[in-house]
Amino acid sequence: MLAIAGLGTVVAYELTGGVALAPEVTAAAPPSAMPEAAPEPNEFRPPPQRQFNEISARPLFFPSRRPFAPPAGAEAEAAAVAEPAVALELIGVLLTDQERAALLQPLGEASALWAREQQTVAGWLVEEIAPDRVRLREGHRVEVVELRDDQAREPVKPKRKGKRTAPTAAKAEKAERAK
Repeated sequence: MLAIAGLGTVVAYELTGGVALAPEVTAAAPPSAMPEAAPEPNEFRPPPQRQFNEISARPLFFPSRRPFAPPAGAEAEAAAVAEPAVALELIGVLLTDQERAALLQPLGEASALWAREQQTVAGWLVEEIAPDRVRLREGHRVEVVELRDDQAREPVKPKRKGKRTAPTAAKAEKAERAK
């Protein structure tokens, strides 16, 4: 109790202007005002598209990283057909038990889009999606767009685990002995 009374007396003495127990601050003020926050960064501007032409010309998922070149016989066919009947290219196909989807890219455009059966893309109705082709309809016209030769490969079947069955009596007995 006496200690509390003594501490109260010291605090009162200091507050009324008595001897200061803490040293007086004598440091000089900083020469200029300190910034409160870091300056705003410059706005990001991506480099021009022409800098990426070489990257675009070398497909990422081709083992050779060489641009797609159709087979020699395909050049003659391409020359015979001036313009394709459908302005869509089939890039890929996704077939699962639940859905069928085709990755279609309109010719001359950079982006592709996923389409499902009975969906309309660029005025064409997607009638059927197969592992290597898509059948499209526009009114009475029916066209088949096949997967590009450089994209075609054997379908991958998902690995399915066998059904788990209840342990037999022999397996249960063997497990008991192992304990």
